[in-house]
Amino acid sequence: PTLMALDQAGILMQLGLTVSLFSCQEQSGPEFDYLLGAPTTPPDEKPNFDQWLRVAKKGTRIHTGDTRFSIARRWAAMLTSITEFDPDVIMFVGLHSPLIRPLYDVRPVLGLGTNSIPPMVNADVWLTAEQALSNRTASAWGPDLSEGLGWYHPYRVRRKQAASAGPVTPIDIEDGRVVMISVGNLLAQRIAGAWADRMVALLGAHPELVWILLGGKGELPEALSRVRPGQLRLLPHSANVPEILRRSSIYVNPPSMGGGFSVAEAMAEGLPVVTYSGSDGGDKVGIEAVHTEDGYFSRISELIASELIRKERGSRMRALFDKTLDLASSGASLMSACQAAVDGYHRRVS
Repeated sequence: PTLMALDQAGILMQLGLTVSLFSCQEQSGPEFDYLLGAPTTPPDEKPNFDQWLRVAKKGTRIHTGDTRFSIARRWAAMLTSITEFDPDVIMFVGLHSPLIRPLYDVRPVLGLGTNSIPPMVNADVWLTAEQALSNRTASAWGPDLSEGLGWYHPYRVRRKQAASAGPVTPIDIEDGRVVMISVGNLLAQRIAGAWADRMVALLGAHPELVWILLGGKGELPEALSRVRPGQLRLLPHSANVPEILRRSSIYVNPPSMGGGFSVAEAMAEGLPVVTYSGSDGGDKVGIEAVHTEDGYFSRISELIASELIRKERGSRMRALFDKTLDLASSGASLMSACQAAVDGYHRRVS
C-alpha cells in the first residue's frame, strides 16, 4: 500500500497539487506476518525508507507514526498533523484504517483498495478497476459504512525502468529453455489439485520448459514434488519482479480470485499472459482471458511451441497495459475522481 500511495502522490504532484503522505505504521502490531493473509508473507517490520525514496517524486513529504507509541496515540498525533496540513481531499490507499472515520466527518474521502474490492472505510468515491461498478453507489461492507460511488480507474502499475531496483536475482537457466513464471506470496497453497496435476504433466511432456515460482518463502508446492529436477526455480519474495519477468517467456496465473497486480506487471513487460476469466487477473487481460481448463492448457501449449506467437501475444499485452493500466496515463481520471469526492462530500453535508 505504501508504494501504491507514493505512486498516486507522484501523479497528483505532476498535476500541480501539493501532497503529503501520512502513515501510522499500523502494521507493526502483533501477528504482522499474517498481514496479507498467510504466514508465508515475509514480514517487513520496519519501513524501507530507501525503497520509498526511490519511488517517491522529488519533494514528496512523508509523515510516519512513531512505533514506540500505541496505535491509538499514533492515530491521535496523525489526526493533528493532517488537520494542520488542511487538505482539500483525503485519499486513502489500503484496505482498512479506523483513522479514516473521523476524517470522513469533515473531509472528502477518495478510496483506493490494494486489490479488486473496495477499501473497508467510509469514502465518497472509491477507485475500481471493474467497469461494471462505475457510477454505482453501494456499500460492499454493510450498512455501517458509507455508500461510496464507484469510479472506473483501472490504472494500477507504473512500468519500471530497465535498471534493477536492487541486486540482480541469480537464476541459472540454460540457453534454449522456454521460461514460464508465476508470482505470488501464496503460490505454495494455490498450486494444488487437478490444475497442478496438469501442470506436472505439461512439464513432463516438455523437458525444455522451466517454471519460475516467485514469492513467499520460495517453498516447493507439495503438488509439484513429482516434477523432474531442473524444471523448477523456487525464488522467495523479491523487489526485482520486473527484472525477473524480463528473463521469462510466458506468465502463468494460477486459478484464484486474485493475481491481478502480478498479471499487470507481466503485461507491462510484454509477456503473454495465461489466466482464467472471472478473476482479478482475468479482468486485467479482458477478452484474452480463457474460460475453461482445456482452453487454459491449450493456450500454454501454443505459446510453448512458437516464439512468434509468444512475441505477438506479448505485444498485445503490452499495448493493453499502456492503454488501460499504466499509471502514466491516469492523471486526468484521478483528478476527476478527486473532484467527484469533493462534490459527494458537499452533497452529504449540505
